Amino acid sequence: TFRLHTAGRRFYFLCYTLAFLLLSAAVFSPFILSGKSFIWKPDGLTQHFTSLVYFRNWAVSIVRTLLTEHRLSIPLWDFSIGYGSDILTTLHYYVIGDPLNLLSLLTPVRFLEGLYAFLVLLRLYLAGAAFSCYCFRMKREGMAAFAGSLIYTFCGYGIALAPVHPYFINPMIYLPLLLIGVERVLHKEKGNLLIAVTALASLSNFYFFYMLAILTVIYFILRFCTMEHENWKKDLGSSLGRTLFFSLTGTALSAVLLLPMLLQFLSDSRSDTSLTYSPLYRPDYYEHILDQFLSLSYSSSWTNLCFAAPALLCVFLLFLKKKRLKALKAGFLILTAMLLLPAAGSFLNGFSYPANRWCFGYSFLIAFITAYLWPELF
Repeated sequence: TFRLHTAGRRFYFLCYTLAFLLLSAAVFSPFILSGKSFIWKPDGLTQHFTSLVYFRNWAVSIVRTLLTEHRLSIPLWDFSIGYGSDILTTLHYYVIGDPLNLLSLLTPVRFLEGLYAFLVLLRLYLAGAAFSCYCFRMKREGMAAFAGSLIYTFCGYGIALAPVHPYFINPMIYLPLLLIGVERVLHKEKGNLLIAVTALASLSNFYFFYMLAILTVIYFILRFCTMEHENWKKDLGSSLGRTLFFSLTGTALSAVLLLPMLLQFLSDSRSDTSLTYSPLYRPDYYEHILDQFLSLSYSSSWTNLCFAAPALLCVFLLFLKKKRLKALKAGFLILTAMLLLPAAGSFLNGFSYPANRWCFGYSFLIAFITAYLWPELF
């Protein structure tokens, strides 16, 4: 077993790194064998990679001007984007605000395709590492955390979307860290981590920040309601107030990017368009939802699940534990119900069409159920 002391942590992450490399080679080897890159058509080439190249040249020009002319000049408008467009609001959704893209400043343009592929794998690696840290916080050690982190990293959401939309993996990194921050607040510890991760998540992508905020609220409610309290009213006021304060502070720190994006979004004519959808998905959606739990096949509404087989066994085991693990049971029932209702998909998609791009949150829950019950599974 791995211990929580420093040497144990180092050994754990060494094992995790080796396992990640081996599994990545197995999962993504078809790209190499087929002579394919992670840059797909149309979005990968026309949006994601093009945005990374533009961002690299744009950022390098800012740094060069600062070093050679000793003045800070940040271009904010470019007539070469369509018929002319604002750089910040155009590129924020793709590259601006994501700190990992700063590596492009150190990369010559001819090597950016390699960097693009490296960042795909790096995001997945960091997602598993962040999940491991959450497991340590919740006193899940050794093989339990190890198994959960690999199930989380190589879930269907990660495998299907990492090569296609790389920045869709960023919320997989931020969610475990946000929840660690909430845990620290609930246990009356410092809120600096919650402030920092909130600021980073909102700087990175406001679309996924919206989903992260909703999932964090659900987590806060479930955790608080299932914790022991000497005076629950006093604890509720203190925990809720501190959580809101730290979260709003982090959001305020990101306002330099977040506010322009929100103003752009609110001024978009399409935001006033009302959409209608059925109260239920098509019958074939429900017919294949169980298949989706263990296999990676195409699903409508962006429902990408697919977990390693032990995860299903741990879900069964969870509901055999009478009067125990109420938060995990409630979380599973709530998030599963949300997967089955188009209204929930619409709500988490900004009240637009139903889309379950929030499946990274469901994947986190399934992975942690596995990590929590892993010792009892055997």
